[in-house]
Amino acid sequence: MQDYFPQLLQTLGNLDTAENIKTLQNAAQGHPGDARPLLLIAAQFAEQGRVDEAEAAYITALERRPDFAIARFQLGLLQFSTGRAATACATWARLDTHSSSAALRLFKKGMACLAVDDFADAASLIQQGINANQENAPLNDAMQRLADEITRCQRTLANTATPAPDAGHYLFSAYRNLH
Repeated sequence: MQDYFPQLLQTLGNLDTAENIKTLQNAAQGHPGDARPLLLIAAQFAEQGRVDEAEAAYITALERRPDFAIARFQLGLLQFSTGRAATACATWARLDTHSSSAALRLFKKGMACLAVDDFADAASLIQQGINANQENAPLNDAMQRLADEITRCQRTLANTATPAPDAGHYLFSAYRNLH
């Protein structure tokens, strides 16, 4: 049986966002064993700022396929970017079963460091994840923007006699703009 997904992706490129979501919802209903359309639905919702709907779609994708690592990582990013770092870390816990050099595990560890304002380790781990990630260039782009923002924040804090009490919140809000 031929995989329908490449044709679906091609179709999506010719539609607007609302049509994309409807097309993806139809694909998700027509292929109840496939989590991929739900991942794309979640991304569409997240891009529109529809956080609750995005989270629900990611969770449904993971119910269909618990080992869908990119869906798990993206769900955690959504949770992290909405100020729920502890929830994100719980979501990401399953990524610890991946190799210690796996990109998503490195990104997850970097984000966990960021959650406790360990900027140096966060930046280092995220950079290691970028170097390890050969499959997902858009994710690398987003992670590079985050790493650059962490570096800028580190410089600002180093040039400030008293660190700003909301430095972590600044990074949360900066990450929120990466969607």
